[in-house]
Amino acid sequence: MNTAAIIAVLVSWLAIFIVWTRGFFGNKRNAAVPKAAAQWLVNIVLVVGFVLLAWTLWSALLSGRAPSSATLGTLGILASLFGGALAIWARVILGRNWSGVVVTVKAGHRLVTAGPYAYIRHPIYAGLLMMCLGSILLAPSFGTGVGSLLMLTVFLVRIRGEERLMRTAFKDNHENYRMRVKKLFPMVW
Repeated sequence: MNTAAIIAVLVSWLAIFIVWTRGFFGNKRNAAVPKAAAQWLVNIVLVVGFVLLAWTLWSALLSGRAPSSATLGTLGILASLFGGALAIWARVILGRNWSGVVVTVKAGHRLVTAGPYAYIRHPIYAGLLMMCLGSILLAPSFGTGVGSLLMLTVFLVRIRGEERLMRTAFKDNHENYRMRVKKLFPMVW
């Protein structure tokens, strides 16, 4: 189970990487780019977190290290696959409004509230955090813990910036949406 589980999680992360890389092409033109230089610094931290996770999972695969129990392994696979599917679904629904590396408002940007956005304001981040949890369950270590913590920190910073930008761009529409839909976990937070 260990090899198949870790391969499944690595494939999930690879799928995210491919979808995100493909997503850089064909987006709408930027209309507003607040503090782009500071955002690049935050994204460097994100890359470090991702590399720590990937390296640790790869090392666990090569060493044959198993999760501490079959139940944790199964939960790790499910969290990773579900989280990856959620993040990709959200990315597809967001379409050409996706900002990518630097949080922006696009020309002709619209407030997306369909698909997973009807239940979670930031489903991409929620999905990626589920993948982090799955990675920790499959390969508990310093690398997966610190990598996930770095990613969580970056996502919280990015969420704050995105919320500020959306409030400015969509005013009452965003406020109504924010009051109806939770940030990361449906009906909780």
